[in-house]
Amino acid sequence: MEPREKTSLGIDADLACLLCYLGGPLSGGLMLLLEKRDVLVRFHAVQSCLLFTPSFVLIPLFFLVSLPASSAFRFLYYTIGALLAFGSIALLLWIGPAAWRLERKRLPIVGRMADRWIPDDGRAEAYNLTGNDAVPARKVDLSQLTFEALPPAPGQPDVRVALIPAKISETDELLKRVAAALNFPEPFGETWDALDECINDLSWIPEKRIVIFHPDLPLAGAPADLKIYVSCLSDAVGEWKSKGKSVQAIFPPALKGALATVLVGSSQRHPHPAPHRTKA
Repeated sequence: MEPREKTSLGIDADLACLLCYLGGPLSGGLMLLLEKRDVLVRFHAVQSCLLFTPSFVLIPLFFLVSLPASSAFRFLYYTIGALLAFGSIALLLWIGPAAWRLERKRLPIVGRMADRWIPDDGRAEAYNLTGNDAVPARKVDLSQLTFEALPPAPGQPDVRVALIPAKISETDELLKRVAAALNFPEPFGETWDALDECINDLSWIPEKRIVIFHPDLPLAGAPADLKIYVSCLSDAVGEWKSKGKSVQAIFPPALKGALATVLVGSSQRHPHPAPHRTKA
């Protein structure tokens, strides 16, 4: 049987996505607080909070507020409350199976808002996106990367070398280390969007050549996050070629094959459309 994907919490990804909705904003908020790595789970957690918070607040009020004696008013009042409750249940029954199937299904308005806060992690194709607003997965251009064993020698004029430490396994740590190495201005949001924005700015660095050197492969155990990181680097390298400043992202030559394998594996882990997973 196919192994089931795990989140950083150690639970199955399909179950984690479903749990985001079962308790409304309570379970959604809890999953958003506890799950730091899996972008799909965090997307569903945010969407659940946005979707169910209004009904979660309003439905109890419908049955607690004192009402006038008018029977017609009471009937209308409780009918609206019942429709709100049944509508919430219908939404749960509609979005729950999609979350269980690991689809990044976006609801109108709240789905777009959740998309802005939790950007797609490059695995979108694997989750069989529905609707016309699906964001295509980012492609990684390895030709924009440089593969050399050593960074440039120190002391070269007009060259800034940003050394990224080895053995980085967590996304938060990688973002912090890159921000420190390139002196990102404060406050740095420590998100992929913030990294993308800063690495395409670099106006505070006077040198015309900037080298980002990696002694090993960061996030090797999290291929989806690695793909986003390398996408940011390769996009920035390509952009800076037209701006009169050279930006290089360097990895050791021995890692080129491993990097290509990891990136291909991260985008083809689950073929499109996403299969219904066999339960262990």
